[in-house]
Amino acid sequence: MTMKKFLLIFVLTTSVANAQWKPDRADYEILSDGNFYTTAHDMNTALSIALNTLEYNGAKMHTLNVNRKDVDAPLYNYFHRSGETDRFYMVYVARTKTGYVIWFRYLPEGPIEFDEEYTVIQYEGPK
Repeated sequence: MTMKKFLLIFVLTTSVANAQWKPDRADYEILSDGNFYTTAHDMNTALSIALNTLEYNGAKMHTLNVNRKDVDAPLYNYFHRSGETDRFYMVYVARTKTGYVIWFRYLPEGPIEFDEEYTVIQYEGPK
């Protein structure tokens, strides 16, 4: 039996068109400039929302394989923009009790941790 996989276009490179994330939907809850989230009831909708926002922000993307059977596994990535070593960009999609949360974060450089209902997202800082 082969595992079904879903191809996801997700951010990985170090350039975006804007100096920080910009929301492209009215339903994003904005915490501060460059930091916002929304929710979706299912994985496909959550991924579509994330991809559309990444495209809106001019993020360069590549393809990742996502295991659709492991619905608890978060999808996330972080990167630095060239010449901007004091801040980093993070995007993630994580499962919640009612669906999925889609986060875009623009943060000061340094270790940080986010607790979601089924997972913990950690960034340890530059290597």
